[in-house]
Amino acid sequence: MKERLQSILKNATGIKSTDTEAVDTVKNTFGDFFKKTKRDISLLISNINSTFYLLGDDFSGLKDIDAELNYQSYDSFKDVISSVKTAFVPAPHIDPTTPYNQEYIVGDFKEKNNERWFFVNGIATSKEIAKLNGKALSEVFQTPVHVLYNPSQSIPLDLLESVLERTYDRPTAITNSIYDVIKEELLIGRNVKLMGHSQGGIITSSVINRLVEDEEMTPYLKNIELYTFASAADKVKHHPEESLKAGHPVPYNEHFVNTKDLVAKLGKGSKLFKKEISGEIFEFDAPGHLLNSHYLKHFTEGKYDPENKSRLNEYHTRRKP
Repeated sequence: MKERLQSILKNATGIKSTDTEAVDTVKNTFGDFFKKTKRDISLLISNINSTFYLLGDDFSGLKDIDAELNYQSYDSFKDVISSVKTAFVPAPHIDPTTPYNQEYIVGDFKEKNNERWFFVNGIATSKEIAKLNGKALSEVFQTPVHVLYNPSQSIPLDLLESVLERTYDRPTAITNSIYDVIKEELLIGRNVKLMGHSQGGIITSSVINRLVEDEEMTPYLKNIELYTFASAADKVKHHPEESLKAGHPVPYNEHFVNTKDLVAKLGKGSKLFKKEISGEIFEFDAPGHLLNSHYLKHFTEGKYDPENKSRLNEYHTRRKP
């Protein structure tokens, strides 16, 4: 764990010169660091009561067959043990400086016309839970889902990674790897639907922000859409000129938030960041942070979008059997 922690912190540094310009950069960097740190500590303290609602206030939903905390949702008891171990035991053998992600394709549906759906999981998620999430998404949208697995290194280290990327703009090697995957898909002409939950929302938002900043990708921005659930990301950029021409943010993006979910309230559910998030934010007054148990259940019931404004909801409605 010590080596893993050192690697993560090493990724967050980058100033090596001692000249005047570099010294000024250090001052600005640390000034920005303390400003953001103070902001987020205040935000956390003001929402700390939501911690008690991360697993919801009605545990009946955790008994559903696709629920993350229902042991019957898994293929074997071994998978249950693996998921618990992933959440609480660090895995120092994985080097965060090395691009690494596994792709799992779940769902028994036929892929539609040059269209590909991707999903990135959140913290404390084993590959078994990531596949469970992907399977649920596949059923909701009647399409195969490509799970780009974001491997967990235990809750504390995952949280550290999330803070470094979300607050201090230090993307992980996983983000870099996923960016390369999505960029390649766009360059060969595919239409991409990119989904993220929790830390996956931070990662996918970072991918979108980098695509917007990459001039080579400007012609392709209209071909990617971002959808996040319970995301703590504090910004999603758009391309001003392309957005003006389209009449909506480009890349197109939507975000779904439970108002009593602590993680979401630190990001896309906070009023502090609404001007920094280009897409529509759909809220529902409910607790819970888990994707299958607390978000997709409300989503399929239309709780976030009673006025039918959501494009993602339209995909679901159109594809319902």
